[in-house]
Amino acid sequence: MSDDLSLGSVFEAIQREPKKHGILASDLRYDHVAELVSEAGIPLVAGFNKASVKDDVNLASKYRTTYRLNTDTSWLLPGILKRILPSRFALVLDASDAPQMLSVLNPQLAIHNCSVDLSEILTTSDDKPDEHTDRQLRSFVQKLIKARLRHVLVLSSRRHLSVAMLCALWRESASSVALMTVFGGALDPILFRYSTECGYDADWPLEQLVEETGAVFIHSQHVLFSADPDFRINQASGQKGRMELGSFDLAGNTWTIPPMDVGSYGIPGCTDDEDGLNRSSALRVLLRVREGESIDCSQVMWVGQSLYYALAKDVAKHCPVSSCMYNPLMLSCRISSCCVADWNLTYPESDGGGPLCIGVEAATPIPISYFTRCEGKSCRPLAFSPSTMHKAWEIFLWAMNGLCQPPCHPSADISEAIAHKVAVSWMMDGLWALSSAYACVELRHGAAGLDRLATLDYRDAWMASELQWCMEHAVEFEGMNGRINFQYRHSPTPGYADVYAHQAGLAVIGYPVGLDDFQIVHRVFSRDNVTQCTPPTSGSIAPKRVCPPNTSSEFELGRNQNTGPIAYPRNCSPALYALPEGKGGQKEVFSCQPCPPGTAKDAYGDGLCIPCPPGFYAMKGWSACQKCSENTFAVSAKGDEQLLDGRTQRFGSDSCAPCSLGSVSENASTTCDECMVGTFRNENFSRCMLCAAGRFQSKAGSSECISCQAVLAGSSGEQGASSSADCTCKPGSFARAGQGCITCPEGMLCRGGSTSPLQKAGYYAKVLDVDNRAYSVYSCRNTLECPEGRPQTCAVGREAQSIACNNCKPQHRSGDSGTCKECSDQDWMSLMAIILGTVLLASLLPVLVRTNVSRQHLAILTILMTGGQIITALQALVVLRRVSIIWEEPVRSFLDMLSVFSLDFELVNFACVFGAYNPTARFVTKLLAYPFLLVAFAAGSLLSMLTNSPVSIDTFCNLNGSILLLLFTSISLA
Repeated sequence: MSDDLSLGSVFEAIQREPKKHGILASDLRYDHVAELVSEAGIPLVAGFNKASVKDDVNLASKYRTTYRLNTDTSWLLPGILKRILPSRFALVLDASDAPQMLSVLNPQLAIHNCSVDLSEILTTSDDKPDEHTDRQLRSFVQKLIKARLRHVLVLSSRRHLSVAMLCALWRESASSVALMTVFGGALDPILFRYSTECGYDADWPLEQLVEETGAVFIHSQHVLFSADPDFRINQASGQKGRMELGSFDLAGNTWTIPPMDVGSYGIPGCTDDEDGLNRSSALRVLLRVREGESIDCSQVMWVGQSLYYALAKDVAKHCPVSSCMYNPLMLSCRISSCCVADWNLTYPESDGGGPLCIGVEAATPIPISYFTRCEGKSCRPLAFSPSTMHKAWEIFLWAMNGLCQPPCHPSADISEAIAHKVAVSWMMDGLWALSSAYACVELRHGAAGLDRLATLDYRDAWMASELQWCMEHAVEFEGMNGRINFQYRHSPTPGYADVYAHQAGLAVIGYPVGLDDFQIVHRVFSRDNVTQCTPPTSGSIAPKRVCPPNTSSEFELGRNQNTGPIAYPRNCSPALYALPEGKGGQKEVFSCQPCPPGTAKDAYGDGLCIPCPPGFYAMKGWSACQKCSENTFAVSAKGDEQLLDGRTQRFGSDSCAPCSLGSVSENASTTCDECMVGTFRNENFSRCMLCAAGRFQSKAGSSECISCQAVLAGSSGEQGASSSADCTCKPGSFARAGQGCITCPEGMLCRGGSTSPLQKAGYYAKVLDVDNRAYSVYSCRNTLECPEGRPQTCAVGREAQSIACNNCKPQHRSGDSGTCKECSDQDWMSLMAIILGTVLLASLLPVLVRTNVSRQHLAILTILMTGGQIITALQALVVLRRVSIIWEEPVRSFLDMLSVFSLDFELVNFACVFGAYNPTARFVTKLLAYPFLLVAFAAGSLLSMLTNSPVSIDTFCNLNGSILLLLFTSISLA
């Protein structure tokens, strides 16, 4: 049944042949027919219908035998209010269906907290708006501007209202003001351009106007031309698609196109990022993933074949490897980082040819069924064909070739071919629906039921009731128009048929995802001059238009998902900017707001305020940013803000903070630099100052210096000292742990600083405690044996541990200039000479003692007395040897020889014979010298008894007295 049939002809046909099993109708006004066939109880399957919200009210109750292949659009209102319209908008209705429209709209307004701030109910004719309608709409546009609103929802089944609204906007020079959302087809303004007075004006740029205003059309598909709806319908309905194993193309053939081996090429950036994939809100919404659940690349491969560029781009970004391994011909592989032009791969000639790796602008529109891969849920086989797209392709080829006979060219009748393609699609679904109902009758009532159905006329109420029950409950199949059933008000369940939002210049921009949400893929909010934009690319790839910077305000996938576009003013003075309605307390569309802190604007225009550059700041409402002064810095800017109209406001610093004490900055700084070690800055100085002498600072960024006295009493330091180690003692003192700097003891040399004290020449400093620098100082015999140097420093060869350097080292003997020399083999001969001399003296003793002293000549006695005095004098002269004088030769050698008279036996090298000759040994040897001589003379006296003249006791005692007299001085000096 077509639109050409009148109601009378329909009634006559039913009366003439009452045996009607069902009717298929493509009438655009089938509601007139629906009432008639409802009375007859005959199923009417309606296709090729816009399915406006009015149908929900009328058909569910009044037209009880009418079944629609398209779900009506009322279920889309929640998603439209949520994603496309703002919280405040204007509404245009037609008087013929306003009550029904409002009955559906009002409950949703309350649920989503939206309000209609301006409404207009038009009185129109069935065919086209009249002059009265035009006046009404122009008045409405004026009210729209006065109310400072921008968004308009045209909610009517009258398809010509959208073009009438565009005409009014153009007449009132407000085409850049309103954003219109219409339930209807995107081609309606073009198809009905002459239904309004503007259509006859040669200057009316309708096509440009449609794109410039960014009108959004909510439309249901009549036939699914691509694989996208197939896949999304499976998602919405929860169907599993093909159950057999393996992958197929949409023609039902096994998939044979090999994957692209990207793993062996090492392409930079060619790697899957499933973390990023899970952050893609668009893909998560599309797959209906719950919070906390994760997705992987295998779940979004079918999306990579989408005609919606923004979705394919997301898949290409996060899953390039998986895309090229799954299907190298699909869009997400061809535009991905894994596809490189150097491969010189080509797209199949049967689908247009050309290079495989492309940019978005070169993307082919619709891949044919053989090059689209599916598996599992992504495959939606029809009840009568492998897939919708494959069947549509077959119908298209059939229509082109079958309608055109030689000598015409097949493409000459393309418009009629497309019309047949569409008609065949709903006819096939309608026939299958009726046949499914007939099969239900057979299943319920067997052959008898079929026989009764075969003889059905409209008077058989029981069979009409059975057939109606089967249509409502038993019909469920995959059809050309979607998943077909009649369970939702005699139409398919919401989401089972394809519906989308369309915008001129962008093709499809969004589609519903669920019963209360809408997915916006891409959208233009406004374009200043669409003629500056590049021509649209071929096909349905979005975005199709590319406009120069700052001439277009567009929505991007993954951003402003929760709020629709909001209007903003077109021209603001310096220091003011176009803040979207509903943001920052703004209620009026055309009100300019002061630039927010951290931004400035110095010119007229509708642009956003410019963020302050680093080191500058601006307060609210400034036209220019100012430098931060010395010793201040620009505070960190807050993050970017996504405005409700899709623009991004960026911020700089909104204030300058003072540098903390201990740090400084130049003009226009973003940070403060800490004062270096050894310097400071407090409130009295504008720059870092060196620490004064006697103070230090080891930490950068300090506001004061520390006194050296605090770490070491009595210490001081140079200007700019950077460490406590720089605090040292003054000359004449040295540092001792826990006591600070103490006075240098006598016999030691303290040069200040951190150095340890030295011993002076002629002194010996014994170290008592190394850590605490404790010393015991002794006076040495001379400066030669104890030279200046570190504590316990002795002349060469002297033992450092001996007090006052008195001892030579073992196997060393006294040498020149206070040193000790290592013993040699000849050094023991001196001792042998002393021993032999003593023996010789003992042997001469009998001769000496045999002489009678009383009989000796006086001269001899005088000589003896004089010799004794000389020896005593020489013993006294030996004292000079101990004076700290460096004697020159031959005096030094003479004094060394005289040391024998003082009983100093170093000359005979006792140390070389006995290993060591320390002061104790030296003292003992001097004390034993007299006993040794006494024993020797006693031995000689005893030997004299063997002679004729033995030594008498008196003589021996006199001799002993003489020896004591000679040795008295030496023993006293010991």
